[in-house]
Amino acid sequence: IDDGSNDLNHGYGGKFSYVMVNYTDDITKAASGFSFYSRDTPWPLYGKDFAEGAGGDYRYIYMHKPEASAKVIKKGDIYLWRSQKSVWKSNPATRGFTERSGDLNYGRNKDYLNVCWKKNVDVCRKSCCSDI
Repeated sequence: IDDGSNDLNHGYGGKFSYVMVNYTDDITKAASGFSFYSRDTPWPLYGKDFAEGAGGDYRYIYMHKPEASAKVIKKGDIYLWRSQKSVWKSNPATRGFTERSGDLNYGRNKDYLNVCWKKNVDVCRKSCCSDI
């Protein structure tokens, strides 16, 4: 985390909500990326609303599974990036994190929060990120 708390709802009220990374040795269960979705109605297909109790939109992080030729995220190559500056100005790529989700705090008008990762493993041998 660049500038603060790892609670996804930090500063917004609601329930405490944290990213939990799971690992796998099975490439078919490994993550190749993540997307952020915000909706005005619940969307159970994408799991649990991480902004529960905070009011406003329902917010989800969706994990993408790899296609046959996709690269996956290996252990240690995923990072929650919180900053007072947008991801374009705070630039997580300076630490090697070249991929990112949308701003998890989009529309909340406080800090910026992104899931950032490196995709650099073609074949998963051990400890790939499987879910958050």
